[in-house]
Amino acid sequence: MPVLTKINTNVIADDAVTSAKIPADALGATDIAANAIGTSEIATGGVLPANIAYLGDGTGNLSGTITNQQLHFGTAFTLTDNLTVNGDVTLGKVRDDGTGQSITGDGKTLTGTGTLTMGGSVEGVPQTRDVDGKRITGTLGSAVTLADGFTLGSGVTYPAGHVIGVQHIVDTSAFTSSSTGYAVACSSAAYTIKNASSTLWITGHFQLNFSNSNAKIKSVWSTNDFTNVTTISESDSWGIRNNNAGLIDFLVPFSEKYTHGLAVGATIRFRMYANRQGGGGTTSLNENDSARMTILEVM
Repeated sequence: MPVLTKINTNVIADDAVTSAKIPADALGATDIAANAIGTSEIATGGVLPANIAYLGDGTGNLSGTITNQQLHFGTAFTLTDNLTVNGDVTLGKVRDDGTGQSITGDGKTLTGTGTLTMGGSVEGVPQTRDVDGKRITGTLGSAVTLADGFTLGSGVTYPAGHVIGVQHIVDTSAFTSSSTGYAVACSSAAYTIKNASSTLWITGHFQLNFSNSNAKIKSVWSTNDFTNVTTISESDSWGIRNNNAGLIDFLVPFSEKYTHGLAVGATIRFRMYANRQGGGGTTSLNENDSARMTILEVM
């Protein structure tokens, strides 16, 4: 009995073979000639992302092992099972709409020797958009440069020893007196606190001139115009000594460390005093040189 082994296309009428006559997976890529199927032969919705391997299934679900190149579009992705990436996988968006992307998977693991890239987008025209720092997590690389006008918020953690505020004062006021008692040697302006957990370092010098006596030095701080003061430190009666009858000029350096405990925005002032303890003659402060004071706010 003859066996039919081949049917030529010239014996098949147009539209004689419908989709109902072709079971699922009956045709492979080798059964379809190049350019044999155009867009007019594909019904709307006839090809889904799940049918194109490198696009994924379009649901945002990821699992299994990926060894080839794949592109998945979406905003939220979920590991429905463990995912091993040994190829190149890109999680992108059609347009950068500013909402970012996320990938979650409670209890699932993400491993592999390939690459997983997020954040790319496909746009007809390159777009320039501001990046919302609130959506950035992790560590910024060494090549990141902050633009002019960038302001750090109050929640920023500074490295130890970082200076966050500076005030420098040149005090030109001079003082001469024949009496004993404390006299103002140097005063700061009001300094505004930048961080409640910081420490203030106060350094500088002033000029002191007296004879045949000794002097004490005292440092104070105040949150007003020195109506009320609190002592930081005070030397003993022999802090500075001049046994000569003639006047001697002393350039008196000072350095103080003060943990303030004040709230952000509070103001504080510092002042140095000198006190001639006895003897005759006069005491002069900053007669030949201006006093200087520097305040550093350090984390």
